[in-house]
Amino acid sequence: MVDSLKPVDYVILDKTETYGPEGYMGDIISIIQKLKPDVFVINDDVSYIDKRKEKIEREGVKFIILERHCPKEFENISTTKIINKILGKKD
Repeated sequence: MVDSLKPVDYVILDKTETYGPEGYMGDIISIIQKLKPDVFVINDDVSYIDKRKEKIEREGVKFIILERHCPKEFENISTTKIINKILGKKD
């Protein structure tokens, strides 16, 4: 959805699960160095935000943290609840 926005040139889904205290971001940093984006946007619920911010800003890229928001009508819906419903489990 974000990729379809006119002012957005690239969207990169970071599937790296190896973040640790040092906040490994080798792949993302190499992509940033090649694409030279103006802005890097991340949700507020990811781990090691400070380390990520430090590494991104070191590349001269503006770092923005967005608050994850769920509309009221979807508050009672979760992936876990959907899976449990499919499996016939109770909450």
